[in-house]
Amino acid sequence: PQTPARKRTPILRWIVVFLVAAALGFVAGGVMFGHIGLLTQKQQKTDAEPVPTVTLNAIASYTSDHDTVMDYQSAKSNFCGDLDVLSLSNVASKFEYACFNSVKDSLPDTLTAIAVFHDVQYDSLVSVGEQVWCESRLVESNGSELKFESRLMSQRGVMATGKSTFELIIKK
Repeated sequence: PQTPARKRTPILRWIVVFLVAAALGFVAGGVMFGHIGLLTQKQQKTDAEPVPTVTLNAIASYTSDHDTVMDYQSAKSNFCGDLDVLSLSNVASKFEYACFNSVKDSLPDTLTAIAVFHDVQYDSLVSVGEQVWCESRLVESNGSELKFESRLMSQRGVMATGKSTFELIIKK
């Protein structure tokens, strides 16, 4: 007669075999799909039209109109805080607007610029109802990459500072 431990051994073996096979299949599938992803990325880069570079000789800058911070722009209304202050995402949006407007008239009709990175530092909170404006200037034009520095201003002074990177892309 077999003991109960011996009856469980074949079942445990099958479970171990199944788990090992599943793990190997997962690894093999990940490697396979990883290679497919790399090939797709390389294919896209090879097939993409080259983005022409633009040299902007003058330092481009832009100052936005004075805006009143509205309730819908607050951290509280955007569910990212409890205070009625301008949300960080809206600060970044104001920077993006000012950066784009500082160069849009200098770009050829076939190109546009799109934000790919923002680094925003809040120096002082801006309350709903407060008047603000944004100042932005192009600090570097490197091929198809444009780098900006921006400041969000109010009557109290500098409220936020930031750095943004834009990429030039071909309009279709």
